[in-house]
Amino acid sequence: MGVIQVACSAFFMFSILNTVQSDSYKEIRIAEDGITEPGVFKYQNIYYMVGRKKLYFTLKSSKDLLTWKNESYPLMSDVDSPKWADRRYHNIFNPEIHVVQNKFNLYFQARNSETKKYCIAVATADTILGPYRDIGRPLLSIDESVGYPHITNEGRYVYLIFWLL
Repeated sequence: MGVIQVACSAFFMFSILNTVQSDSYKEIRIAEDGITEPGVFKYQNIYYMVGRKKLYFTLKSSKDLLTWKNESYPLMSDVDSPKWADRRYHNIFNPEIHVVQNKFNLYFQARNSETKKYCIAVATADTILGPYRDIGRPLLSIDESVGYPHITNEGRYVYLIFWLL
């Protein structure tokens, strides 16, 4: 299964913030712990949220989308963190976890410490809770800075959707 890359030229953003109920939808709001850029997904009847908290990523789980349990801090250790990335504030962000080919992939945006351009990166794990290991280089690094990675799995194709910065 290959990865197809799709560049988006428009800015897109979503947030998840306290519970608001209406007849047509239910919005879940998470306003705890100062987590930014949250991505929420369901795996084996448990919700997982990965987001950024200051200089690191945090992974939490929930059975009801209201009460969250701290699980791990992906890519926080020296062993796991990408050596090629500039780890200063705001230079590693926008995490999302997706299952691709029976592996858990943590996609994120990072600034390459050598080229100073923003790249799309991926770290993989055998279990949802990690440990996540960086693949040792950016997944996507082109002449322009790229960011806001999102993956969608459509049958035999995996699409990498990103924004040209």
